[in-house]
Amino acid sequence: MATKLEIDIENKACELALRLGVTSVKMKAAGVVGYPDRMFLIPGGCPLFIEFKRPGEEPDAVQKVIIRRLKYYGYRVEVCDTVQGAIKCVKEALKDPVGKTCYNEGSLKLEAENEKAADKRRSRK
Repeated sequence: MATKLEIDIENKACELALRLGVTSVKMKAAGVVGYPDRMFLIPGGCPLFIEFKRPGEEPDAVQKVIIRRLKYYGYRVEVCDTVQGAIKCVKEALKDPVGKTCYNEGSLKLEAENEKAADKRRSRK
């Protein structure tokens, strides 16, 4: 049996996610590399990013940096090399749409730093 192509896995996962009521957006933007292939719009306001790979493949160095950054900001990011794996991630996100995985230490730290900076600006006025 031939190895599945990344696009075949992605397309089938998107089709099945849509049956679960989850829309996805292709993330490829002109001139921007490294971002996950899809953003799944999980009802409740916490998107799930999935980087699709052929079975056994890993993200490249740039993708790993972007994935770490997105996770630091509190986003859910998964790397999936099977349709079943991707749908499992979508189903898990549906069970916890705005729970513990939407905010992490990194995003809370950024929020606190932004609030401190805003307080400084207000105190200067």
